[in-house]
Amino acid sequence: MLMLVLTLCAAITCSESISAADVIQRGKKDIDLILIELHMPTIDGYEFLQFLHKEQINIPFIGM
Repeated sequence: MLMLVLTLCAAITCSESISAADVIQRGKKDIDLILIELHMPTIDGYEFLQFLHKEQINIPFIGM
């Protein structure tokens, strides 16, 4: 049997990778998942993932 559970969630959006990095560093304990576009301006998604690894931020992510 499959059960679906209603959960409340909030989304934080950032238009630039630099601001996303700042948001993640400040609120990493409150963030459960990162949805990241791989082709972003300034820092692309691959560089952003390297930043997460370097900063030891272990939040699951979905790249698209």
